[in-house]
Amino acid sequence: MHDYVEADGIRLPSRRRAYLRGTEFRPSLDALLVSIDISDVRFS
Repeated sequence: MHDYVEADGIRLPSRRRAYLRGTEFRPSLDALLVSIDISDVRFS
């Protein structure tokens, strides 16, 4: 998780990436499984 943004005083990550794990449990950056980008965050 990275690129934190602040919404109503709460800091949240705006980008999330999940990769397949390769040998020795290290992420394989060639195998992106999940990509989530969040923008325009508001709480009500």
